[in-house]
Amino acid sequence: MAFQDWVNMQKRTFTRYINSKLASRGLIVDDLYEDVKDGRILYHFLEALTGASLKKYGRLNTGGMKIQQVANMNVVFAFLPDADVKISNIGVLDIVEGRPKSVLGLIWSIIAFYLVRDVGGAGERDVAAVKRRVLKWAKKRSKRVPVTDLTKSFADGRAFLAILHDVDASGSPYEPSNDPSENFERAFADAHAKYGLPRMLEASTDCWRDEISMLTYLASMMETLPGRVEQPDGGLQSDAWLVQRTDEVGERL
Repeated sequence: MAFQDWVNMQKRTFTRYINSKLASRGLIVDDLYEDVKDGRILYHFLEALTGASLKKYGRLNTGGMKIQQVANMNVVFAFLPDADVKISNIGVLDIVEGRPKSVLGLIWSIIAFYLVRDVGGAGERDVAAVKRRVLKWAKKRSKRVPVTDLTKSFADGRAFLAILHDVDASGSPYEPSNDPSENFERAFADAHAKYGLPRMLEASTDCWRDEISMLTYLASMMETLPGRVEQPDGGLQSDAWLVQRTDEVGERL
C-alpha cells in the first residue's frame, strides 16, 4: 500500500470513529485535519471517551483566532497525562497547524488509551494486549473462516461475514461472494443496520491492509456485537422476526 493511501485510510477510519463518539453531542467532523485545529473537537472527544470533565483544565473559547486555538489545545494537552494518554514528539502547534502525521498520531494515541482501558483486559497496559484479545475473540467467532491475524485473514471479507453469522445465524446467513468488496459491503452494512456499529472502513479491496484501522474497527465490533441472537421459532415468520429485531436494536440505541 502506498504511503498516502495508508494515511487516507487512517484519516477516514479515525474520522468515523470520532463521529461515532460525538454523535450524542451533536458534533461532526468533516475534515479531520481542519476540524481538530481549534481544540473543541478533541476536548469533547476526550470527555466522551473518558467520562471525565475537562473544565478544571481550562475553559474553551470560540477558537476563531490562532491564539484562541492554541489556548484550547493547551487545555487538551494538559489533560492527556492525567488520562494516561502517551504521546511522543507531538506538540500543540502541530495539531493547531493541522499537520497530518501529528494529527493521526495524536488521535491514535487517544484511541489506543481507550482500547487498552476497555478491551485489553484487567492489568493489561499496552496495545499488544488489545491485539491479543481481539484476535482471540475473532478466532472464536469466525468459525467458518480461519483467522490467524487482524489483516490478511480478513482480506476477502469472509471472516467479517462469519463473525456476523456466528452472532445471528438466521438473520446473517453465511453466503459469501467471490468479490471481496461485496463481502465487505454486506458485512459493514449488516453490522451498522442491526447493531449500530459505525462504518469505519470502506468496502474496498484494500480496507484490511492497515492494522491500526482494522484493530480500531474489530475492537469496536467486539464491544458492540451481542453474544448470540436468539433464533426465531416456528411461530414467527422470518420477516416479522427481522422487524422485531430491528425494533429491539433501535430501542437499545
